[in-house]
Amino acid sequence: MRYFIFSVTLMLCSAIASAVDMPVLAKKKNCTGCHAIERKIVGPSWLDVAKRYKGNNEAPLFLANKIKVGGFGIWGVLRMPEQNLTNEEADKLAKFILELSDEPPLVASGR
Repeated sequence: MRYFIFSVTLMLCSAIASAVDMPVLAKKKNCTGCHAIERKIVGPSWLDVAKRYKGNNEAPLFLANKIKVGGFGIWGVLRMPEQNLTNEEADKLAKFILELSDEPPLVASGR
């Protein structure tokens, strides 16, 4: 019984951690040089992006395209360069980013 409880607890902790972990693809493609989940580096935090597009049905396609071809003017004057990604990779990253708006805050509220 203790083994079962430990296994379930470990599984739940892994699921929670993976829900907000940086995807391997983002690390591999060096997205983390300009973006972080909760803080602005060069580009906006992914959480800010997720909040901006929450509820927008066109956001997955729009964001995947922005990730792939780059752009500027939405988050400031610095240009995001074109990325060497397949459409599938851009879709995966967009999905990850947009799902962040459904996650609870990563930092305790201090109450």
